[in-house]
Amino acid sequence: VYGWHYANIPALGIWMPVSLKEIPDIEIADPFIHTGDIAGNMELYLELHGPEGGFQGELELCIKPFNFQGDCCAASLPVTALSMRHKMRLDFRIPDVRLWWPNDLGSQCLYQLELHFKAHGYTVNSVRKNFGVRTIEMRPYLGQPAEDRYNWQFAINGEEIFVKEECKKTQIERM
Repeated sequence: VYGWHYANIPALGIWMPVSLKEIPDIEIADPFIHTGDIAGNMELYLELHGPEGGFQGELELCIKPFNFQGDCCAASLPVTALSMRHKMRLDFRIPDVRLWWPNDLGSQCLYQLELHFKAHGYTVNSVRKNFGVRTIEMRPYLGQPAEDRYNWQFAINGEEIFVKEECKKTQIERM
């Protein structure tokens, strides 16, 4: 190839970062934890991906405190999937739950969820995910919404709070 207009030919071969990802025979995909209420009632949504004809095994879950001291709770569930994608929803309760609070309103207690899928006597896939237990609501200020103004406020874990933006030191000095 010859000529000035061929100067922007893209590089050939590997020219960007490359990574290898191991995909297990049965994969725990996208676990999502939803806080039902501040009493510790929770919902876990996940999807299992496996071979085309379906699969069987056991899903083990363990929830333990991540950044504070406390007890852990565990459960084991048999799974029979008839297709290669199996959606699951699990309801559970965390006893003596410790709530996550915003900065300056309390501690940011986190839990760690460990999921293990076992098939044929060994662990096929494992996933860990950290989460906090908290609720967020938007409520009318003083109990009555008004159409002519914005009078809503947030409630975190059932307590009404004023949402503020944190000022940096340079912003304060300019004022």
